Amino acid sequence: MADTDSAVEGASDLMQIALNTLYLCLENAVRHIEEAESPTEASEFKSGLLEQVKDGRINAALLEDSALYEFVVPKIERLLSR
Repeated sequence: MADTDSAVEGASDLMQIALNTLYLCLENAVRHIEEAESPTEASEFKSGLLEQVKDGRINAALLEDSALYEFVVPKIERLLSR
């Protein structure tokens, strides 16, 4: 059983690394858009992206699990509100 627990923990650690990497990539992309575009265009992009995430146009599977939705959406909201 210990092997199974360590495998699950290892997979969980890898998943955390993957999610953090994706978040940092998104953060970097948003920062680039803010620097390359006008403030109005950057704001429109961020609000449009958040709307698309919330209504499932980015990934409809997010709408199928309320706990996952409540985990993901606030993180994106915080990122886009900077």
